[in-house]
Amino acid sequence: MTLLKKSLSTLFRTSVGMRNFIYDRGWIAQNRLPVTVVSVGNIAVGGTGKTPFVQMLVQALEVEGPVAILSRGYRSQIERSGRIAKVSDGAGPLYSVRECGDEPYFLAKTTRAQIWVGPNRVASGYSAIQHGARCLILDDGMQHLRLARDIEIVLLDGEDPLSGGDFLPLGKLRDFPSRLRGAHLIVINHVQNESAFQKIVEEIRTMTSAPCIGVCPELILPSKWYGKKVGIFCGIGNPDRFVQGVESLGVSIVDRWLLRDHSVPVRRALQRFADSCVEKQAECLLCTEKDAVKIPLGVETNIPIVPVKMRLRLVAGEEYWEQLVKNIKTGMEWNGSRH
Repeated sequence: MTLLKKSLSTLFRTSVGMRNFIYDRGWIAQNRLPVTVVSVGNIAVGGTGKTPFVQMLVQALEVEGPVAILSRGYRSQIERSGRIAKVSDGAGPLYSVRECGDEPYFLAKTTRAQIWVGPNRVASGYSAIQHGARCLILDDGMQHLRLARDIEIVLLDGEDPLSGGDFLPLGKLRDFPSRLRGAHLIVINHVQNESAFQKIVEEIRTMTSAPCIGVCPELILPSKWYGKKVGIFCGIGNPDRFVQGVESLGVSIVDRWLLRDHSVPVRRALQRFADSCVEKQAECLLCTEKDAVKIPLGVETNIPIVPVKMRLRLVAGEEYWEQLVKNIKTGMEWNGSRH
């Protein structure tokens, strides 16, 4: 199995290198749209916090004017159909989570942005502009090279910034660390303080001179559940980190159900898990906000399901964050003046 993974990893690394080389040489032209395009992405899979960062960025921008998020809608019915769809006009989701995907659905519930889903994000971008968008956020956009971007934001996991150096499926890399050189901003997630942040900045300085900011997730649990016995379930990129975060909230975890990233809990399986937790004297089930939107309609459990809110706290580089937001807003103002 290890030999097979090594072979597949080498093949994947080669294909990524060829793709980057072709676009770097200009052999395939990028599509440039007439508004500010901001790409938010990463060089590794799972756990870097793209979705909460996109939420944080959009909430900082949406006062300025119409913002649109362009998403692939991973594993969604819309993605599989090959079409594009506006899944939110800024007032909540217009499609179910199965139709549009868990991340777009979650962002539709927590932001006032337009949200477009589909594999062709160039077409999604043109549609968003026709509906008034003055800034496009390309969610998980680093590898989507067909669409030119004005600002490239790359997220790194502060606990494993370069993911050990191995490509999928042997490791977690989906792109070369050398691509950090083209970033306009590096966001280092899961750093607890300035000292930890500076250590990682020094580690990556040989690869990029881009300004860096440090952020740290904060979990928010209603006070009535502190000190209680709970069961937890989730289907995210790094479930162990969610488990550790919940443990730090002062609850006692009696059981856990960890699913693959983007997985939708099966109704009967969720009910069985809840029953098992009740037998172990749990008083509620905890899950992430992203998992809460995937719970099938009509599920009835003997204990309540409580979403744990998560927000990113700025730890370091506040001046770079403020400058980023200012630059994007300036572009939005200019785009608005042309309409």
